[in-house]
Amino acid sequence: MALDAAVEIAAAQESNAKSEPDFSYVTDLRSSISILHLLVTTIQTLLLPLAASNVTIRRDLEKSTNNFVDRMEAKIDAVLQKTIDTALAWASRLLTQQKKTDFRPRDDAQLQLDQLQTPTCLAIFNFLSRVYSRVSASLSGRVLENVALELAIGLRTLLLAHFRSYQVSLTGGLVVSKDITKYIELLRSFNLAGSFDLSLEVLTEIANVFVINPEALRDRLRGVGSAALAGIERSDIRPYILRREDAGSVGVQSVLSAL
Repeated sequence: MALDAAVEIAAAQESNAKSEPDFSYVTDLRSSISILHLLVTTIQTLLLPLAASNVTIRRDLEKSTNNFVDRMEAKIDAVLQKTIDTALAWASRLLTQQKKTDFRPRDDAQLQLDQLQTPTCLAIFNFLSRVYSRVSASLSGRVLENVALELAIGLRTLLLAHFRSYQVSLTGGLVVSKDITKYIELLRSFNLAGSFDLSLEVLTEIANVFVINPEALRDRLRGVGSAALAGIERSDIRPYILRREDAGSVGVQSVLSAL
């Protein structure tokens, strides 16, 4: 059965961390879901009415149908979860390729600043765009929404941890801002519910932490012009401020002391 093959391939992809995963097996899910839906519809509209006169047969048929559907849905869910986990694991691996100098460019590194995003950001953007394209071509409705949301939440979590790991110069803050803008473009392409917009605003504000001056940063932490940043726990925002190259300056220290 194509679904069983998809389960096996998904498991194999999850265990292979050396090369970019191939999600072509996701295409099989579309036909599997369609067949399952057609089978259930046939049983409900044709077979169950025929068994209406015999309560025992009808009950057994309903039980067998429900058990079968539960098993098939469990397999589909397993494939989708392994797909999400594998995609995020590869995105995490790509993030480890970020160079420390990406966010601390030399003063004369004009060529780097002319680039729109860092190579790491572009690699993740292209990879997850391919993943979403494959998934959206095979799934629809609530299933697609849930997969897209899990991918988005997972990527957001990775990024929030990622930008706590690199020291950022003032010039590097502009590079961070460009990367985050690209990541947000990627997340918006997932057609997420409007309730996810605040998460996108948080990413934008994290970028601002690295580029605005200490006085402006103090205002934003007070919620002046930034409801998103004001809504973050101060203990959560502190690690980003500490990654500023000027974290030891009087201005930034005064901001930190107020947290």
